[in-house]
Amino acid sequence: MFGSKPQPTPMISTTRLTRDGSIAFEDPHIYCFIVGGLQYIPITRPELSCVVNRVCQFMNSPQNHH
Repeated sequence: MFGSKPQPTPMISTTRLTRDGSIAFEDPHIYCFIVGGLQYIPITRPELSCVVNRVCQFMNSPQNHH
C-alpha cells in the first residue's frame, strides 16, 4: 500500500440517505440480490467499498432513493 495513490469515492458525499423519506422499493428481494452481488466488488475495487457499505445498510427496508 505504500506505492498506492488515493482515489476519490465515486459517490456524492453530501447525499444523506435515511431509512424513510421515499416510497418503499417494489420488490426488496431484487434490491437484496443486487446488493449481495455488489459485496464482491471491493475485493478488486477498494475505492467502491464505501459506496457498497452505504447501500448495504438499507437492505432490511430499501426505499426508491436508495
